[in-house]
This record gives sequence, C-alpha cells and structure tokens, in this order.
Amino acid sequence: MWEKKVTFNGTPLSPISRMELDRLNPGSRWDTVTGTPRNYVIDPDEARKKILVYPIPADGDAGKSLILTYFALPADMVASGDVPLNSSALMAQFHIGLAAWCAWALLQNEQVTDAIRKKKEDLLSIYNDAVSQAVNTFGNTVSAPMRMRGVRSY
Repeated sequence: MWEKKVTFNGTPLSPISRMELDRLNPGSRWDTVTGTPRNYVIDPDEARKKILVYPIPADGDAGKSLILTYFALPADMVASGDVPLNSSALMAQFHIGLAAWCAWALLQNEQVTDAIRKKKEDLLSIYNDAVSQAVNTFGNTVSAPMRMRGVRSY
C-alpha cells in the first residue's frame, strides 16, 4: 500500500523518518516520548505492518481514533478471469486506457514508420484521456498541481 494520509482523532499527522526522529532527539530514545501524536512512520518491515506514531499517545488519548487512508496495491492479474483495477465496477470505464497503454508499449519494439508513429500517438492520447478522466471523476488529486500534457507544470 501507499499511504494517502494518517489522522489521530481527526487531526492530520505528518510523515517523518526514523532518522529524523533520531536527529530531533539527540542522546535520548524517541520511542519513549509520550504526548499527543504529531507524526507517523509506516513500519517498513512487511511482516509487522504497523504504524508508529510520535510521540506515543498519552493516557488521556486512550479511545481516540487513528485512521490510515491509503491507496491499495492493485491485485496481480494472473488468471484469464482477473479484472484490472481491483475488479472495481467504478473503474471499468477506464479499462480502455489500460488496453491503449499496453498496445502502445507493444509498439515500442516495432520499426518506426509514419503509420506506427501515428498509431502510438493515438494510443497514448487514449491512455492520457482515460487517466485525466479518472482523476477528474474521483478527485483524489484535488490538492495536486494542475497537470498538462507535455512537460509543462504550474
């Protein structure tokens, strides 16, 4: 998974690294500091699957909620019946974009002719349109900078 945000009792927490915590707490152990959490670390050990919060919640914080909102990793597609984008019916409208991307990728190894160049441009356009439509439909990037095709960024 890839975390989108973490909140503690409705207040957003900021991500921080263990190295930064060590730097902020020279000569002491940051994993013993208590208080209302301000930061979080996603434990990189896959077997543990834990969110570490800093400081450690105090006794008065018992019963408050810690919520992780994340982007799920897509399921592997290994069988002929597998459906992309985690089988979400809401995402089925964007399957054409995935197909266009795959066709574009396959054409990368073809000898470049005017017809191949045009076909690649058309396929990439279909893919970009599907991505833009998905972003506009679901609004998960409302706070992200405006995106434009090409290399421009504002």
